[in-house]
Amino acid sequence: MKTSFLGAALALSFLLAAPAAASVVARERVTLGQLSDHSDAIVVAEVSAISPRWTLQVSATLKGSVSGQLELDPSRYVRMRVGQRALFFLRAQGGAYRPLVTEYQRVLLSDPAREAELLAVVRGRIPTLHGNGGALADGLFAQLGSGQGRIREDAAWDLLRLKRHQPTVPQRALLLAALRRAPNVPLLRLCERYPEPAMLQPTLDVARQNPGELREEAGHALQAIDPGAALNALEQDLRLGTRVSGLQATGVARALTDRGAGQLLTQALGHQVEEVRYAAVRGLAGRDLDSVQLASLELAVWTPNSRRVTSAACAALALTGPGAVLKRIADHHPDPEVKRLAQALRSDPVRVGRPFLR
Repeated sequence: MKTSFLGAALALSFLLAAPAAASVVARERVTLGQLSDHSDAIVVAEVSAISPRWTLQVSATLKGSVSGQLELDPSRYVRMRVGQRALFFLRAQGGAYRPLVTEYQRVLLSDPAREAELLAVVRGRIPTLHGNGGALADGLFAQLGSGQGRIREDAAWDLLRLKRHQPTVPQRALLLAALRRAPNVPLLRLCERYPEPAMLQPTLDVARQNPGELREEAGHALQAIDPGAALNALEQDLRLGTRVSGLQATGVARALTDRGAGQLLTQALGHQVEEVRYAAVRGLAGRDLDSVQLASLELAVWTPNSRRVTSAACAALALTGPGAVLKRIADHHPDPEVKRLAQALRSDPVRVGRPFLR
């Protein structure tokens, strides 16, 4: 016996609802600045043994009074090998040092030039992030251009903590250069905090080329920089008619909260590529839509379309539109499966509709 698409989708919804067991590190809490502020000892050491305890031969101490040999209980979360050399951020407890609880507390060292840069950055953080704000900001903006990803990203996270700082013209230039070179989440949040027209094109490029978290963050930044100009550019993407440009336009529009984003997604409902139409439906789901947009979404249910687009449009209407729309579909649609789906959505729009909008 074949399982209907509705039954399969409901089964999938239960699987996807299973709780995740993975732990999550709040990235902004384990920057070089935060770790330097809150560690009791910071050392450069080589691992000489890993069982029954880690034995570290300390060669340099940046903070605290550690020298010679140091022992730590093994970490459940960080793996080391004998002979590895690293920078360690340590917390004290009861006369000893705690095991490491995150990879960010250990930075492996192998290249002398990269090591020298890293240690200079950490030494500059040790006094505290709450000291000379001007000097600290200069250092952090300069570090946005580092060749080391950890330094670049941590500098951006630590800049976000300087809430009262207003960047100088040279600092804004460093931020823009970093955005063009190697975007990351905190860098885009800085662009949202300090928006300017020159950021529009590079932020659009980030949003177009990076589905996922970077696109979401770029969408927030575009909303602050110039959402109207961003949407004009995305409309040009949509007009190209290709799969790639259409998916980029709808993907970025979904990340924008501007009302014009809903209008662009509505235009995309008529795109020649089925995948783009589906992305447009997903983007409209849950938005505050006007009557024209709701009518366009309903039209996607009644006109010939793929099963995926039709089902997603029904699910989006269940979350967005008035109840009379679903009733009309459930009573009069020519496809029995669509009628059954509409009826099920009327009873439980969130649980039934969620799988169709993944």
